[in-house]
Amino acid sequence: MGCMSLRTWGYEKVDIFFDVVRPAQDQTLAFTGDIIRGPDGVLWQFVSRKDDSIQVREVALRNA
Repeated sequence: MGCMSLRTWGYEKVDIFFDVVRPAQDQTLAFTGDIIRGPDGVLWQFVSRKDDSIQVREVALRNA
């Protein structure tokens, strides 16, 4: 499935502009390709969700 509830999983959807990370306005759902931030601050690109697991790819900023 290509979407997930952010509140259920404890993630925050973010936007990245010129290596500056900002919270996105819509914090309801994440769709495939959205950048999400975990409670530990690590950035991930959301890929998919199946049952009780999610598939993500880690995002690395150039100036981090």
